[in-house]
Amino acid sequence: MENVVLIQIALEAWGAFWTFICGVAAYLGRQDEPHRSKLLTNLLFADTLLLINEQLCKTQPTKAASATHQFAKYLRSNLNAMASPEQISFREELEHIRAYVWLENMRFGEDLCFREEIQVDSFTIPALSVQPLVENSIKHGMMGKEEGNIHVVLSTWEENDAFYVRVSDDGCGFDPHEKPKDTNIHIGLFNLKERIRIMCGGTVEVTSKPNQGTTVTIQIPK
Repeated sequence: MENVVLIQIALEAWGAFWTFICGVAAYLGRQDEPHRSKLLTNLLFADTLLLINEQLCKTQPTKAASATHQFAKYLRSNLNAMASPEQISFREELEHIRAYVWLENMRFGEDLCFREEIQVDSFTIPALSVQPLVENSIKHGMMGKEEGNIHVVLSTWEENDAFYVRVSDDGCGFDPHEKPKDTNIHIGLFNLKERIRIMCGGTVEVTSKPNQGTTVTIQIPK
C-alpha cells in the first residue's frame, strides 16, 4: 500500500511540474526580461520543492502527499495568472499566498512566522501582485537575519474610498536612497507600481530601513 501511495505522489508531482514547464516554455518568449527572471526563479523554486518532496517520500509519505498538493496548487495559480491578463479576486490571490507560505513553512519551520490580518477580501487585484511581496519578505528577510527567524504580516482593510493590502516584515530591510544590491527586487517593485497604476488606478507605497524591515502598502480605489 505504501508503495502505491508513493507512486501516486510522484506521478502527481511530476504531472504538475511538467504542466508548469510547458506553460512557461510557451510564455517566456512573450515576456520582457523582468518577467523572465521572475519565472525562472519560480522554476528554481519548483526544482527545490521536488527535491524536498523526494526526501519526504522516503520518511514521511503523508506529509509528502500534503506537500505535493500544496505544490500543485502553487503551480496552478502561477499558470492561471500567466493566462489571465485581467484582475482576479483577492480571495484567489490569498489562496496562492497560502500555498506558497505552507511550502516555505515546511522548509523553515519555526524560523518563519506568518500572520494574516484579513479584514476584507471582496475586491479584485492584478494576479501575482501580492504573492511576490510575501515571497520577497520571506526570502530576502531570511537571508539578512542573523538570528534566522522572521515575522511577516499580511493585512487588508477597507476605507471609504479604497481597499488596502499591506505586507510587512522585520527582515533586513534596505536603504531606499542607496544603490540596491539586488536590482530584481527594485525592478519588481517598479513593475508592480506600474501594474497597479494602469490596471487599478491605485498606488504602491514602500517604506524600508536597514535592519528594521520593509512595508509595502497597495491602495486599490473603489
